[in-house]
Amino acid sequence: MAAAAPAPVVESLVLERGRRFSESSLWELQRAFFEREGARAWSSGTVPHYITCNPYLAAAYAEVVLAFLADCDELDPGRPVYVVELGAGSGRFAYHFLKKLEPLLAASPVRDLVVTYVLTDLPERTVEGWRAHAWFEPLVARGRLDFARFDAVEDGEIVLTESGAVLAPGT
Repeated sequence: MAAAAPAPVVESLVLERGRRFSESSLWELQRAFFEREGARAWSSGTVPHYITCNPYLAAAYAEVVLAFLADCDELDPGRPVYVVELGAGSGRFAYHFLKKLEPLLAASPVRDLVVTYVLTDLPERTVEGWRAHAWFEPLVARGRLDFARFDAVEDGEIVLTESGAVLAPGT
């Protein structure tokens, strides 16, 4: 039996020190990549899709969110609850999440709450792609889904494309 080859030696490479990630050159490269590729980064296989769009994980999150809402004593049923996904990419996770959340919510004590899931991402064309996607149309029509272009570094508020609602600190 032949001996296993020794593991290659990997030297560390420091790109930058003493900077916030959001101010680094790697951040800028990542932003440029997602601006250029948009949701195509997932469909091409460049970004692993199963880990970020897993139906099992989305269902578990839906159960956790519903349990949290059921435990909240101070929710006003007259005001919507927004669940905001930052950097939503392909939007598949949201689809799986809402497909699980809707029946759970309908059978729960908080069924009268208006829960709206908000997909956000940096590239405008990603947001436009979601808005045009046939699978999202019924969710939008029921007020269960809305969209926004959002830059977590620059923007102080989230302006929803469908309802026009503005999510900002203090609202």
